Amino acid sequence: PSKNPGYRERLGARYFGAREMDARALRRVLVQHADGSTSRADIPMYEATRDARYDPLLREGDIIIVPHREVGAPTIAVLGAVQRPGVFDYVEGDKLTDLVRMGFGLDNARQITQAELIRAGGETVQLDVDQLRRIGPAKGASLRAAGSGSGEDITLRAGDRLMVYAVPTRVEGGSAVVDGEVLNPGTYPITPGTTTLTELVRMAGGFTAEAWPGLAELYRRQTGVDGFALDQDRERNRNFEKSNLVYEDTLYWAIGSRVREGQVAVDFHRLFVKGDGTANVTLRDGDILLVPRNTGTVYVYGQVQSGGFVPWREGMDFDDFIARAGGFGESADDDRAAVIKGNTRAWVHPDDAVIEPGDMIYVPHEPLVRLSTTTDILAVAAAIVGGLAGVAGLVISVTR
Repeated sequence: PSKNPGYRERLGARYFGAREMDARALRRVLVQHADGSTSRADIPMYEATRDARYDPLLREGDIIIVPHREVGAPTIAVLGAVQRPGVFDYVEGDKLTDLVRMGFGLDNARQITQAELIRAGGETVQLDVDQLRRIGPAKGASLRAAGSGSGEDITLRAGDRLMVYAVPTRVEGGSAVVDGEVLNPGTYPITPGTTTLTELVRMAGGFTAEAWPGLAELYRRQTGVDGFALDQDRERNRNFEKSNLVYEDTLYWAIGSRVREGQVAVDFHRLFVKGDGTANVTLRDGDILLVPRNTGTVYVYGQVQSGGFVPWREGMDFDDFIARAGGFGESADDDRAAVIKGNTRAWVHPDDAVIEPGDMIYVPHEPLVRLSTTTDILAVAAAIVGGLAGVAGLVISVTR
């Protein structure tokens, strides 16, 4: 298998076994002994049975040859509700019990409904599930088709597929976590898509006296369509592949993609401070709510005279905080000052911001050169080139 498997390869490992794309023919490993004799090792069968016949002892001077798996080589497979689904090389003389063992047996944690052997040519053989369950790692067990009186094992053909079907697992319940400034932090049962954020807070006993719920944060699992954790690198590449971003946009997009953390968009100030129930949201399994402590301060920094933590009081506005920080510095660009929200890190214009404890205020330095567009950059570059050309012309005329 590759060291950096692609998405299809990872999905294949889940449904068809880790060796679906393996280039090695591990059931046909050849051991050449110094006396000229040979032995064959069958790694999947040895893993399944621990039978020493599939793992020959080595002698001094032996040579081990692991052949390449040929494209189109005959295979057999055991798929569905088994412990280790897999596609394996077909070896003459394989039995159905061997295939069950290579799949490490049925997954008894699931509700299995039926099993069938689908044979090359379209023939389907219904199998006895109870007998399949009894097949262990030891050799010698027999297997018969459902309704058959024969106890003979079934000899496999190239292309055979053993399919084991089970009732799909659907988990209706779930759980969510609330931590921080609530009376009883912990994990609570929820009904995904039904239980709301406010109900979770009530289950945790409500907020403490030190809580500042307006800056709470809600995080959700980031999963792909397969239900597993999202591959962030693959997601970034796929999103960027067909984008229409111009050069200036790509840096901001890349930063935004790298800090994608699964935060859920909730107006906590409107929900918890103003009590507006229309801002409520339903929860999903695995959600995590973090409720911060009221810090009682706002951090003011950048081009101000005395930056740092400024005590927060109800009713204070942007100008009040700037004044408490000593006012704007000489190089401040006050038109671009912003309030940075403590939970979302959103940059908000001071006129539109509700400043809360834990927020930050940043005052940037005025630009040394205002290059807001590509046209500005080209204009400056043209001016520089024109100036250099003038200087060069002057030098040439003087030297003449």
